Amino acid sequence: ILNNKSQQISNNIYTSGEITERPEVDGTEKMAFHRENGKLVKDPILDDLSLIISTKEGEIIIAGCAHSGILNICKQVKETTGRKIIAIIGGTHMVSYSPEEVLHVIITLKKKYDNPDLFLNHCTDKLPIPFVKKTKAFDIVRENQAEGKVEKCYVGTKLTYECN
Repeated sequence: ILNNKSQQISNNIYTSGEITERPEVDGTEKMAFHRENGKLVKDPILDDLSLIISTKEGEIIIAGCAHSGILNICKQVKETTGRKIIAIIGGTHMVSYSPEEVLHVIITLKKKYDNPDLFLNHCTDKLPIPFVKKTKAFDIVRENQAEGKVEKCYVGTKLTYECN
């Protein structure tokens, strides 16, 4: 079912919908294009989608790549639900961020978005060759977070939360 609005999937799971407001840095690819009226135009990747799981303690964001920007996703989730964000799982696309931008994300997550636990993978930091890595985002995140707040999240990782 294609829809640009948030959709409820089950009692405790829904989609973010399109993240159209992007006041913070995003992870849009400079080389991503799509055809519009027969012309190639920069793709804002509006179909970037996250899953939100509502738990007893708050919301969990499961991000694919967070091309729309992890802080922009958090903003939309917080405005939509009004609930605490307890965890972010997945890619954050900070692989293309500068060290200063990564630090800004961490400071903002702490101050504005409830200092969630971070379970990060793929496009947060490491990309396969021939992609060029701009910064060591995971290292910066880990250095600026409390012990146990940041973990790598590989395929097969199991996390347990209690839903409402």
